[in-house]
Amino acid sequence: FSQTLTLGAGGYTLSWVDANRAWGDGNSYVVKLDGTTLGTFGTQPGDAWTGRSVSFTTLGGSHALSWQGLRSTGDGTTFIDSIALVAQPVPEPQVALLMAIGLAGLALVQRQRSARG
Repeated sequence: FSQTLTLGAGGYTLSWVDANRAWGDGNSYVVKLDGTTLGTFGTQPGDAWTGRSVSFTTLGGSHALSWQGLRSTGDGTTFIDSIALVAQPVPEPQVALLMAIGLAGLALVQRQRSARG
């Protein structure tokens, strides 16, 4: 199955749960964004609900997100539920500035130690 999404530029974490029947065959599947594989996952008969996730970064715009089963014969049923897509937080500019000042301070201290040494 697939879904078209409109996303802003940045990082995202996609999470879901999967399971399998108590009988039948195992199955593997891939999760893709715009045809690029984000990850390959699998279930075996009797597997209980298991949490899965992948993280990715994308440019803004329209994107196709899909799950694709890899088994072509037999009963390779995999159940997918509780799909969630969460944007990863972008650091505030002030945090980046404070980190840069801290790193510059550490570099200065190291340089002074090297000059004395």
